[in-house]
Amino acid sequence: MNVAICSDKTSKNLRQVLKVYITALGHKVKDYSDDESLEGYLKQIVTASKDAVEKKVDRVVFIDSVGGKSFAISSKVKGMVTACITDEHSAKMTRNHNGAQAIAIGSNLVNENLAKSLVKIFIEKDFLAGRHMVRIDMLNKMC
Repeated sequence: MNVAICSDKTSKNLRQVLKVYITALGHKVKDYSDDESLEGYLKQIVTASKDAVEKKVDRVVFIDSVGGKSFAISSKVKGMVTACITDEHSAKMTRNHNGAQAIAIGSNLVNENLAKSLVKIFIEKDFLAGRHMVRIDMLNKMC
């Protein structure tokens, strides 16, 4: 699986930990991060999101201080489903029920072990579709 990762410069340490971890799980990692400027980082969120919608990457992991910046921006990209998560149940459910292509993690809210667990669950779970497609179809019509 091809996993994109994108963080702001304040979350660089967690990004590096997760890159190593995702690779150890057997996946390829593409780093979209821009450590030079906030504007560059915000543009990279859009680029990574568009690549997910276009299926150039399978999953995206965004990391900033609380996950809010990346969640808000990524969610504005047509066809993109991103969830801001801090717990394992949400990581599972956002894939199973929402088919989320991305998660946004707050580096000030979760420790390294929890972040690894969130990423592993998110990467490994599948979208169950079925009855959940009613919601997904409705959201897609709203875009």
